Amino acid sequence: MSTELLKEIHFTLDKNCELDLFVPLTLPYFRPNQVTKTIAKNAKINPGDCIFEIGAGIGGLTILLVKYHPQLEIIYSVEIVPQQVEAARENIKRHNLESKVKVLQGSLFEPIKEYSPQLKANVIIGDCSGMTTLGQELGWYPPQTEKEGGIPLGGDDGTSRVIPFLKQSSSYLLLEERTYFPVSPNFSDKRKILNTARSTYKNVELIEEKNIPLRGE
Repeated sequence: MSTELLKEIHFTLDKNCELDLFVPLTLPYFRPNQVTKTIAKNAKINPGDCIFEIGAGIGGLTILLVKYHPQLEIIYSVEIVPQQVEAARENIKRHNLESKVKVLQGSLFEPIKEYSPQLKANVIIGDCSGMTTLGQELGWYPPQTEKEGGIPLGGDDGTSRVIPFLKQSSSYLLLEERTYFPVSPNFSDKRKILNTARSTYKNVELIEEKNIPLRGE
């Protein structure tokens, strides 16, 4: 995607967090929000860590991860939607993070496996869709369906993306390291997601609970 097909938007995630990002000019994309900042700020990342980010969108979370944790070694950011991949690459370039970030296109961990079959991470962050169509109704997701080039949702119960992510993630993680993922109880089956997490990992811990205002509140 040429930069002629992108436009720059100023995002205010909250009063202390703002980002200027390229977004597709006419195609759908996911808007970074307060959850984006919450994940980035709360992740425990040590010097030299290798990060896998699944569900990179247009690169907002990627950029904040480097901003809050400059000691990390590298982030492999995976995104499935083509126009978001191109926007993410331009945003990484714009913020001079090409030495810290590699953007890959594809579903879940497949692009990482193809890029380097033996590669494993110290930290995995999954920001895959955990939303039903209510996310579209609130304006958090574009109205187009996936078949129309829109952003994939999480199915009828908001778990169709995050459950496979959780089941696969432990195979790509170094021993005794960490996986982070958000859960939106009002938009997805929290119990189903947490049961999958507990069956995959021996320890599951709540890092932060946050109320995110709905549109118009």
